Amino acid sequence: MTLIGVTAMAAVCGAAVCPAVASPEPEPAQQSSQPASIAMSGTVSDARAEKVSGGVITLPTSLSAVARARIEVDGTLVGRTDGAGRFAFDYPDAGGKAVTVTVSAPGFGRYQVAGVTPARTGDALTVLLTGKAQSMTEQGVAQQAPPDRAAAVTSATASGSCGGYSSNTTPPSTITVMEYGAHDRTGAPVTGTEIGVVPVPFESYVQHVLPSEWIPSWAPDSLKAGAMAAKTYAWYWVNNSRGGIYNGTCYNVNDSTEYQVYNPTVSDPATDAAVAATWNTVMTQNGSIFEASYLNDLTDSTSEACGAGASSSRQTLSQWGSQACAAAGYSWQSILSTYYPGVSFSGASNLGTVSMDAAGDHVAFVDTSGNVTNDYVLNGAWQAPSGIGGQARSDSPVVFDAKADHAFFVDGNGNVVNDWVSNGAWQAASKIGGQARAGSPVVTNAAGTMVAFVDSSGNVVNDWSDSTGWHGPAPVGGQARSDSGLALDANGDHLFFVDTSGNVANDYVLNGAWQEATVAGQARAGSAIATDAAGDHVVFVDGSGSIANDWVSNGTWQGPSAIGGQARSDTALALNATGDHLYFVDANGQVANDYVLNGAWQEATIGGQARAGSGIATDAAGDHVVFVDGSGKINNDWVADGAWQGPTTIGGTSR
Repeated sequence: MTLIGVTAMAAVCGAAVCPAVASPEPEPAQQSSQPASIAMSGTVSDARAEKVSGGVITLPTSLSAVARARIEVDGTLVGRTDGAGRFAFDYPDAGGKAVTVTVSAPGFGRYQVAGVTPARTGDALTVLLTGKAQSMTEQGVAQQAPPDRAAAVTSATASGSCGGYSSNTTPPSTITVMEYGAHDRTGAPVTGTEIGVVPVPFESYVQHVLPSEWIPSWAPDSLKAGAMAAKTYAWYWVNNSRGGIYNGTCYNVNDSTEYQVYNPTVSDPATDAAVAATWNTVMTQNGSIFEASYLNDLTDSTSEACGAGASSSRQTLSQWGSQACAAAGYSWQSILSTYYPGVSFSGASNLGTVSMDAAGDHVAFVDTSGNVTNDYVLNGAWQAPSGIGGQARSDSPVVFDAKADHAFFVDGNGNVVNDWVSNGAWQAASKIGGQARAGSPVVTNAAGTMVAFVDSSGNVVNDWSDSTGWHGPAPVGGQARSDSGLALDANGDHLFFVDTSGNVANDYVLNGAWQEATVAGQARAGSAIATDAAGDHVVFVDGSGSIANDWVSNGTWQGPSAIGGQARSDTALALNATGDHLYFVDANGQVANDYVLNGAWQEATIGGQARAGSGIATDAAGDHVVFVDGSGKINNDWVADGAWQGPTTIGGTSR
């Protein structure tokens, strides 16, 4: 696959040196005649701190630029690097003579590439200076193996992930990258400039891919969509290694457009923020990590509209299209759903989290900037969303108590925190106790005096408050599956989750102490879970995708029994207080309602399409339902005169 984004040349040159390629453009037409000069550009970085162990090069987490390095062609000074380590030169060579390019700086070994001709015009060099000399030929036969890199190409076994790792829920810790010293103007590697195989921390790898493939000045939601695509694409090739080997050392990807452009010297605060904001999110199709391909555009135009070409280029994200979508107000989840049909997001409870109070006139969500936000009714009308305090972690839900005077979520440091109302105003968020693991749900009782979540060890735990303040967390019993939801009844004495064996489990209070037991039924991967106010109905999604219900009769759990409908793989679930109305997203993306009539469950859609990863919430009566639509807007369906109205937007855009 050729990925045409911010080209390799743009990535390594930077806008200050070669502004003509500082943004994704269609590939230039091939020249019909030989250039009369050699024009090259690149970056020079300090790699003296690299280590070679077990036959593999390990680079520092970050590489500093080498300023004022000399760039020579056949001994003639043609330029120096700037403060960011960047250079560019155009050396006259009408006769097409092969020349030697030399890079040198005080305290470093000399770097040389011999045999360079005008055919290499437009190539970009990524020069990593060490303490020893490095010399190679442009044609591909090493004149002298770089002494401090030789071990990197002699190992008979791989270090890192080369076919031995596979997971659809937990990203790899490292990815092995085949690095080249030069790339042509399309971003493809130049044979013979192989540097070696380098294990790179996986998050660091994505951080150094994104600014080379997306324009850092683009809208945050475009960058976040790009971060998810770059991460998922690389993860796929760790799970499904092609078996690339360089002199006995295997690698997952190389650093060129044959996979994705990776340059360890290129970073940007905006793209780093996009990677961090989405890191705890997993994107799958049909439960599996997939090859999340992307291209510069899908219609041969960088001015294409959001979604243009998506129907004919399945499973391919448009870089320019992602920016058009973001400019039109799409969230990053909605952008990805536009180009990758059927995609699901997990690792959160959920990304498009929504929560509604018992009366149905307050809705909490997390906006596109990560702010915990509230839509509310005043004088019979929904008001513009208002921040209530605090920033939520990228995978954090937010949950209201029954009166909407307490809102609980997970902050950026993993702390479970509380926003609360005092004297009619929201107070600053404060920690209540404990750290939540990645993707942990958060639930509260009606009074907002008990909060349950999953800690970093997978234990189901409980914070609680009394007149002296918040206490805990303390285990209430059991280990939750990595993708488990949580559901708590109004009194806070029945807590439901999915255990590590996939069983629907119930922690409950008896004689003042928490007990643990399984209820009945197996929940499919990613199943949400919900309960009613009394805690005697619990619903989940079974292994076949059917909505299932366990219920208490004569003091004993019955079921599970299918109650109607097939759920989309990422659906949330919302049950009203009496347990006779259940809301979910069906397999077609429609917001659907299972309800009891004449003692039997019925099924119907109520209006509106929910985006991938949308939360869903209802009030105590079950006659208001909120969700996130395909544009990321908060929507409300409601009952009037016995019929569903809407949906209509009520204000604000969810992340």
